[in-house]
Amino acid sequence: MNRYLASSEYIDWEKPEVFAQAKDLASGASEAKEITRRCFEFVRDE
Repeated sequence: MNRYLASSEYIDWEKPEVFAQAKDLASGASEAKEITRRCFEFVRDE
């Protein structure tokens, strides 16, 4: 699973602005499934 969570050329989650957006999307969610849905929809729609 670690290889799917690592930063890459396409998804650089270590950039401060990307990490901040991910934290905002996860705020208030109690389950990983909800965080995943929010992140997916953000990337899809934005």
